Amino acid sequence: MKLICGYCRKEITADAKPRLCPHCGRIVIMPGLLDPPGIQSGSGSRRRPGRERARRAVAVNLSEFISERRPVIALGLLGLMLAASGIFMARFSFPTSQMTIVQRRFQTAQNELTVLRIALERFRRDCGRYPRTSEGLLALVNDPGVEGWGGYYITHLRPDPWRTRYVYRSDGQTFALFSCGPDGEEGTEDDISPPDLSAAELAAYLSSDKPGAETRAGPQPASP
Repeated sequence: MKLICGYCRKEITADAKPRLCPHCGRIVIMPGLLDPPGIQSGSGSRRRPGRERARRAVAVNLSEFISERRPVIALGLLGLMLAASGIFMARFSFPTSQMTIVQRRFQTAQNELTVLRIALERFRRDCGRYPRTSEGLLALVNDPGVEGWGGYYITHLRPDPWRTRYVYRSDGQTFALFSCGPDGEEGTEDDISPPDLSAAELAAYLSSDKPGAETRAGPQPASP
């Protein structure tokens, strides 16, 4: 094959690659030397079937992997769905459950105030007056040294459901009794007073002298 040197523009014969120009001594780049490997030697055409077979083998193995583990994948998706539904239900049911707890505490406070009210009436029946503010509700449990004291009138004294002491004030003839409610502050809208009891209801409770008998005479819980 005859070629023209790109430097000296003289004719040369090419029988090897690369070759020096016999005239100028420079390297002559032969046709096809800088061609892509696939075109240069034809090796690319021989590799393509192998690459194609490898791709097919990978696709088949992936398909078999998914087919063999389809139950595991399905169970995983089911678990995710159940977890998401549980979070959804817990989030939207929380206000209801929280409201139930608050309502239960209000009811507990009213029941305990009812028990205290009945105990105060028993104290007044025996002693001729209510415990004074200085004696407090503790006079229902321990004898304050008052003539006629026939207690104890409650088994023990405990705070309201919000861990705050029940408020009690009395001059001996009248009294104020209430819970400060959730905010723990006196004189706010959430203060809780004992339910009103008729004379007949009080008479039924006062007919028994045993502490805690009021729990058997009505729906009230055990004495505080």
